[in-house]
Order: sequence, then structure tokens, then C-alpha cells
Amino acid sequence: MAEDEDIASGYHFSFKVCICGDSGVGKTTLLDGEGTSAYVRGGSSDNTAGINFRVKFYEVNGKTYRVQFWDCPGATRYMKLNGRYCAGAAGAIVVFDVNRRATFENIEKWCQQIDKFGNILKVLVANKVSEKGGSHRVVHQDEIESLVDRLGLEYFETDALTNQN
Repeated sequence: MAEDEDIASGYHFSFKVCICGDSGVGKTTLLDGEGTSAYVRGGSSDNTAGINFRVKFYEVNGKTYRVQFWDCPGATRYMKLNGRYCAGAAGAIVVFDVNRRATFENIEKWCQQIDKFGNILKVLVANKVSEKGGSHRVVHQDEIESLVDRLGLEYFETDALTNQN
């Protein structure tokens, strides 16, 4: 039996996590680069239409965690539907592009849609923060900190393409 089959056959905990945000912010790239283990299930597309689904397994302190990642489409027309995808989720990752202000301005709308379907832990991720992209950054740290404080979110910065952070 292959190692990934051993892990997949038994796990201690299972969680659902939704990844939400506008089109083109890097949600799928972030998920594809995350964990890059042999335990990835599902496909990928350049522009998500419908749900892009992954299951990944993590070993932590002798326990196996099964995490279902639901990569939601970012087009505005799907926003209300995405909130429904988050029903029953333990968490949601809301992603925006620091080089595109409109993606930052829509964070509150994404959070409101998610909140309609339960008390879901939300994390904000600023993507595309590489040094190369930094010169084009239009969303500044003080604005982000203000939003994070107001909405009570945890916050991280990354660049999915360069594996920064």
C-alpha cells in the first residue's frame, strides 16, 4: 500500500476550509503551492469556474488532519454562491491582491457572504507582495491594519508564485 493511501485511510480530524476572493488574486496558485505534498487530490484551472476542490493530509504531533480546501470562483456573479460553499466550514481564507485596490475593497463583501453561513474563522491573506511586485503595490500596510482591526481578522502576506512567506 502506498504511503498516501495509508494516510488517506485513517485520520483523526477533518476540516473544511474555503478560499475566497476576487478573480485573479491568486487563490488557486496559493492552494497549488501550499504544502506541495504527494497527498494532493483534485485538478486545477487557470480561471476557476465552479469549485476547485482539494484534500490534503497533515501530520502534526502524531495526529493526522484531513483538510478539504474549497477554492471558490472569484467572479462577482458567484459571490453569493460562494458563501453557501462555506456553510459548514471551519475556516475561510480571504485573499486579495496588494497591487489591485478593487480586490481589497471587496474584502468586506466576501466576509459578509461567509458570515451568513455560520461563525467561521476567517484569515486575510495579501497576495503578490514580492519585491518585484512591491513597486506596484497600491494597498498600503496602514489600510490593511485598519481593516484587520475593524473586522477582527488574522492577517498574512505572501506571494504564491515566488513562495515568499
